[in-house]
Order: sequence, then structure tokens, then C-alpha cells
Amino acid sequence: ESNLETQMGHTARYHHLLCKLLTHYEESFR
Repeated sequence: ESNLETQMGHTARYHHLLCKLLTHYEESFR
């Protein structure tokens, strides 16, 4: 069970970084 929580945590962190990257690119191309 804890392994699943760890995977979800990594996925959420990765998704957060991806969102920051996308926002950065959108501001750059604006």
C-alpha cells in the first residue's frame, strides 16, 4: 500500500513540475 502512495507522490510532483514548465513556455512564447 505504501508503495502505491509513493508512486502517487512522485506522479503528483512530476505533474507539478510539468505544469510549471508549460506555464513558463506559455509566458515565453506570449
